[in-house]
Amino acid sequence: MSLRHSPFLTALQETMEERDEESLARSFAAIDEAAEALRRSVTLRNLKRYKELVREFIRMLTARAYAVQREAGFDRYGHRRLYTIVAKIDAELEALTREVMEAQSDQMDWVSRLDEIRGLLLDIYS
Repeated sequence: MSLRHSPFLTALQETMEERDEESLARSFAAIDEAAEALRRSVTLRNLKRYKELVREFIRMLTARAYAVQREAGFDRYGHRRLYTIVAKIDAELEALTREVMEAQSDQMDWVSRLDEIRGLLLDIYS
């Protein structure tokens, strides 16, 4: 029996995947809470917390993808889907930061950005 297919290794991987899934779920819930705090009170502190949580969530997802040796899917143009979505999330975070920093920023613009970022996170989480 190879180590690759041993019952112990299989059980260990399943346990680690369960733990990772629970961590991701907690992290996603924290992002939702931070987004709600940002909706209630637009402050640099709330924005910074939200961005940190999103980036940590992405780090966890990408680490998990490599740890279990999964290949991310490819889009119709041959680009790796995971990295395309991560790049979009990063761009949305930067745009959100600019909008919050500008005094004339319309609240609806950045609220819609929060929703867009959440949707992108759901795309790579599921």
